[in-house]
This record gives sequence, C-alpha cells and structure tokens, in this order.
Amino acid sequence: MANPLDRSVRARLLHYLQGRTRAADEAEDIVQEAYRRLSSHPRPAEIVDGERFLWRTAFNLATSLGRRRRVRSDAHADQALVEYLYPHQPPQDEVLAMRERLRLVEQAIAELPERARQVFVAVRIEGMTYSEAARHFGISVSAIEKSMARAIAQVTVKVNGID
Repeated sequence: MANPLDRSVRARLLHYLQGRTRAADEAEDIVQEAYRRLSSHPRPAEIVDGERFLWRTAFNLATSLGRRRRVRSDAHADQALVEYLYPHQPPQDEVLAMRERLRLVEQAIAELPERARQVFVAVRIEGMTYSEAARHFGISVSAIEKSMARAIAQVTVKVNGID
C-alpha cells in the first residue's frame, strides 16, 4: 500500500480532480479537504487504506461540488427564464408595497375637501395646467396654486404617516 502522504498520491489525485472539476484551485481545495479529513478522522485505526480513503473522499467532495454547481446553474437558468417571460415584473414585495401606497394615496385624496379634491384631480390626474384649471373652475391661478399646495401637503402627510 502506498503511503497517502506520498507526493505521487497527491499528484495523481490532483491531476484527476483538475480534469474532473476543470479548475486547478478547486481541485487543490478538494485535495486539501480530503487530506484534512484523513488526518482529523475521529477513529484513524478504522482506516485500512489511507490512499483509498483519500480517493473516495475526494471523489465525494467533487461530486458534491458538481451538484451544488448544477443547482446554482439551474436556479440561475430558472431566474433567467422568469425574467425572459415576464421582463418588467417587479418583485412581489414591491408590488404589495406599491398597492398599499396607492391605497393610502386614494384614501388621502378622498379625504380632501371637495374643492381641493376637484382641483387636485384636475391637475394631477387629468393633466390640466394651473391656468386651464383656473379657467375651468372660474378662479385665479393663485387660488389654484394655493389649493394644490394645501392638497399636496395633506396627501403627503397622510401617505407618509406624518402626525
């Protein structure tokens, strides 16, 4: 039996793993971990063939590494597919937060005094300019500006939960 600490055992194991993992640094990590497990085995007397133990341990570690890569790769592929099929879908937590914020805005607008609500909706929702809104409601542009300032302040306080 060859001594597992023999350089040729390490070299053959490393060569095998480099071919299997296609990455020299990962192969080196696996060899080091196999040797660590051999040297720190709780019952070293039970190990009949140290070289065989190293090879089996290294093989198992490389297999586990391959599985983890496939799982990560599959997860990335699944995410890429979702992004391809639904390109502009925000995450669900963001959707829920936006819905809650929209509910607060609607509630805040509904709680505005009648005239302020009408002016706010005309300007912010329907897209009227201040001068168009002034003509529509028969009041001055200055009155529209003041009404909008108060409405925006009330909506902001309500939506942001400011007391």
